[in-house]
Amino acid sequence: MSKKLLIVDDEVDLREILVEEFILAGFEVMQAENGKKAFEIIQKNHFDIVISDVRMPGGSGIELLDNIKKLTGHQPKVILITGYSDITPEESILRGALKVINKPFNLIDLVD
Repeated sequence: MSKKLLIVDDEVDLREILVEEFILAGFEVMQAENGKKAFEIIQKNHFDIVISDVRMPGGSGIELLDNIKKLTGHQPKVILITGYSDITPEESILRGALKVINKPFNLIDLVD
């Protein structure tokens, strides 16, 4: 059974590249353009992993992480991606993230 993944990023090109790579790696993938839309999708679907940009109009990755932590029942693991120092790796882990990955990142490493 494949892992179910949600990609959240406001940059359409990056989001599509990530979706394609994870599909090729055998994941079942959905996508959202911001944290608000992502949380709506998460409330209706079960995901194993959420990979989210931090800075996005319409709901940041940090807000999404905080909302996921309020859910009762299953909570997907969250990996945050950022090109800024909005949140330290330590702070993100305290808030419930699995990891913070800085941009630019190695796509193969992320998929692995």
